[in-house]
Formats: sequence, C-alpha cells, structure tokens
Amino acid sequence: MNFLYDFLIEFVAAFLGFLFAIVFSGINAKYEARKKLKLIINGIKNELQDIHDSLNEYIDNKVIMKHRIAIPTWDSLQFAGGVLDLLEKPYYDDLLTVYSEIKIFNEERFSMRDKEIMNELESIVKNSQTVLNAIEKENANG
Repeated sequence: MNFLYDFLIEFVAAFLGFLFAIVFSGINAKYEARKKLKLIINGIKNELQDIHDSLNEYIDNKVIMKHRIAIPTWDSLQFAGGVLDLLEKPYYDDLLTVYSEIKIFNEERFSMRDKEIMNELESIVKNSQTVLNAIEKENANG
C-alpha cells in the first residue's frame, strides 16, 4: 500500500510540474512577444522622429535636400520579417505609406525638380507625423 501511495504522490507531482512548465512557457512566450514588439515600435518611433525633425529643418529653411534618407531600422525589420509583427497595429497602412514614400524619394531624388522634392519632403513629414501621433495615442492607452 505504501508503494501505491508513493507512486500516486510522485505521479501527481510530475503531472503538476509538467503542467506548470507548459503554463509558464506560454506566459513567457507572450511576455517575450510583447517585449519584442515594444522594441520594434520604439525603434520605428525613434527613426521616424529623427526623419521628421531633420526634414522639417530642410523645409523650414527652404533647402533642397538631395541626399538619401537613411532608414536602417525599417530596412532591418524588412530583412528579418519584423514588419509582420506590426500587421495588427491600426497605423500599419500609414507606416507602409511613409516608408514607401521615403524609398521612392531615395530612388528618384536626382531626377526630381526642386518643387517636387519639397512636395515629397512635406508629404513624408505629414505622414510620419500621422504615424507618430498614432503610436503616441496607443502608448497613452496602454
């Protein structure tokens, strides 16, 4: 009888331990996914804020910018597939729009006239502000 009791105790302990491991791994995976998403959003936010601020200086000073707009965070997210983590965000379409505009500007900036460059820069600034506002709104809501 003592053997059966010991066996049941060990069986229940092993079962509970296994159950705890499964539950903990699920909780840990959700935590890691949230942490990764937060890092991605902060990287995008910082990159867009820098682009927004620097382009505003060009626009305010009416300086025609011909150099490439660097977007290393976005490029690395595209390469690694991190952009897919943002699919559920309400500002995803606006994010794609602003980065598409930047990529088009980077490719066509030498063939554009000065007026077209200024219009494109203003559009990038406007759309980046839309995304930044949406990120701030989401952060404020939790």
